[in-house]
Order: sequence, then structure tokens, then C-alpha cells
Amino acid sequence: HFFAPVERVPLVEIVKGKQTSEETIARAYDFVKTIRKTPIIVKDTWGFYVSRVQNTFILEGIQMLKEGYSPALIENLSLQAGMPSSALGLADDLSLPMVLKYEQQAAKHYGNKYIQHPAADVLSIMIDKLGRSGKTKLAGFYDYQTDGSKALWTGLSEHFPRNQKAYDQRELIERFLFAQVIEAVWCMQEGIIQSVAEANLGSIYGWGFPDFKGGVLQYVNDYGPAQFIDRCQHYESLHGPRFKVPRLLRKQVEQGLLIG
Repeated sequence: HFFAPVERVPLVEIVKGKQTSEETIARAYDFVKTIRKTPIIVKDTWGFYVSRVQNTFILEGIQMLKEGYSPALIENLSLQAGMPSSALGLADDLSLPMVLKYEQQAAKHYGNKYIQHPAADVLSIMIDKLGRSGKTKLAGFYDYQTDGSKALWTGLSEHFPRNQKAYDQRELIERFLFAQVIEAVWCMQEGIIQSVAEANLGSIYGWGFPDFKGGVLQYVNDYGPAQFIDRCQHYESLHGPRFKVPRLLRKQVEQGLLIG
């Protein structure tokens, strides 16, 4: 079957299950091309590829809110990173329960190996304690008016105090991008996405990873694979295992290979 995150996205995920024949995949691939969208083939598992990786961008922004950064700063820097939508705004658009649902699916899938993203606590507070679930309810990280206007909810500072007076712009922007890259590599390692080309195309056309970066895995090449790993270790030491380098990437770098 097919999966496209939103109607305007020019990408379609062709989901291949255990019983899906190659002929079916080929027919689906041809059909997607005829409707002028970009097809990628993904494994049938939680979040598929696009939503799973996109969610890491959203969660990183929510985690920054938890750490005490200004919501306006988070939104501005997520856009400066080159993303088409801001992190908190995108969370509202998708709905906070949906963002949390992907984490719950990950917990079910990985079982004892699952490590909860620290931002999940914020989502639970917003949904269960504060009753703010996103744009459809006119109340999420933003307040929404019936005329379509919106503004960051002023109550955020009460529940998530702003205590970060100084910030490193480069680090915050990199966290947004690194979170996506690492998750994309995990998807390759787990066989969810089959090729570097599809990973890059899926990131650009699926959720809007900056096209001037060439896609999630090309970003590693441009950054320098060894330097990227060093930087991941820096972020892991500060922020925990979500920045751990996947074995696939480490192996390629050790062998002197680029990710692509």
C-alpha cells in the first residue's frame, strides 16, 4: 500500500510487507510515477521512514523547550536550519497525540531496548494535564484563532520556564539536523529504507530536509564522516543516547567509506 504524509508532499512511500510480491511493487512504483510523485520503497514497520525521521526533528524542538530555551528561539532556529516548518508549529499541525503515538509505537517495537525520548514527558503534560493537543483543537504550543492566525501560547513559560539565557546557535541548529540524520541511518541499518538515494530523496521530498544539504546522508558526506561521528559523540555526552552513532555509519567510516 501507499503512504504519503500530506497531500501536498510530492513523495509516496510504497510499503512492502512480508507477502508483497516484486510484481506488486513494480506496479505500484509505475503508478506513483504516472501521478507525478516520487516513489520510495520502505519496510512495513512503525512510522515507516518519513514520519519516523520527521518526528525526531519535532521531538528535538520540544526537548529544547523542556531544557528552558525560548519557544520563539526554538521556532526561529528550526527554520534557520533550513526546515520548511518550525518544530513546535509542525507538532501542532500533526497533533501532539500523533507525535507521542510514534514514540509509543517505538516502545512497543523495541521492547526492553527502547529508550524513551526525554521530550515525551512534555507531550504528556501538554495533552493530559493541560488539554492542549494541537491545531485541530485550536490549542497546542500555539493558540489559534478562527480567522487562521496563530501565536505561541503565552502559558508555555509558566509550565516550561525559560532559564537558558545564553545559547550556542550552531549547536541548536545542528541538533535539529543531526537528530534526523542519525534516525535515517538507523532506518537504513534496520532495512526500512533500501538505498542512500532513496534516503536522500525521501528526506527532501518527504518532510523537507534542506535540499541545499543534498539530503540526510549527503549531509554526512559534506560535514565529513569522521567529523560527524566526533560531533555525535559530543552531543551524546551532553544529551544522551539519541545521538549515539549507528553501527552502520561507524563501520563505513572505519573502512574509509562515505555513507553513499
